[in-house]
Amino acid sequence: QTRESKVDLLDGIKVYDKEGSWVLILPDSTESIIKLYADGDSKEVVENLMKKYKAITEDIIKKTN
Repeated sequence: QTRESKVDLLDGIKVYDKEGSWVLILPDSTESIIKLYADGDSKEVVENLMKKYKAITEDIIKKTN
């Protein structure tokens, strides 16, 4: 899912797509929660990124529990 994306692991997991939009998956340092942040050219792009990576994150959590 990230073959055409750049991934940065400096602060959590930050995935950039080829258009320059990105999503950051960031575990909280004090609570058992994961925060997602996204940026893109439009509200629709951001909502799609959040929906996609929220589902991926939830799937990984389910598989590891």
